[in-house]
Amino acid sequence: MEKDIDAIAEKARWAIVAQRALLGVAILMAASQATLAAPTTLVCRRSGSLGLDVFTLNEVQRTVTIAFAAAQNNDGSVSPARSSGPLSATFTDDSITISHDHRYYGYSSTDTGIIDTYVINRLTATVEMTNVYNKGVVGHAEWACHVGKKQF
Repeated sequence: MEKDIDAIAEKARWAIVAQRALLGVAILMAASQATLAAPTTLVCRRSGSLGLDVFTLNEVQRTVTIAFAAAQNNDGSVSPARSSGPLSATFTDDSITISHDHRYYGYSSTDTGIIDTYVINRLTATVEMTNVYNKGVVGHAEWACHVGKKQF
């Protein structure tokens, strides 16, 4: 009888240990999901920009939103600040790629035939954008970025 009681007590101890382990795993999984769900913000500087451009990366939703600062154009005029997105993106270990029709930015309500492709290098924190029209490059820009973090 005493052996049965000891066996039951041992099973109860293992059941408590197993419950605690499962609870710990559940907490870790929830924390890792929250970390994955949090968007990453890249704060970037581009030549001609009158401020910082912000790329908000949401890997879980596979999207990028870009907030462009006002920019000085080649002819001296100023383009106002604007925002685009969320835009569909392809996320890999080393890069994030966004490619879409140029009209998405509001330059034209009709198909311009220009394709904008942004490649975000995850290792160097740089962004490179290329405009292509009829298989030829018609525009190019580069940004140097850093991961945005709250300062206080």
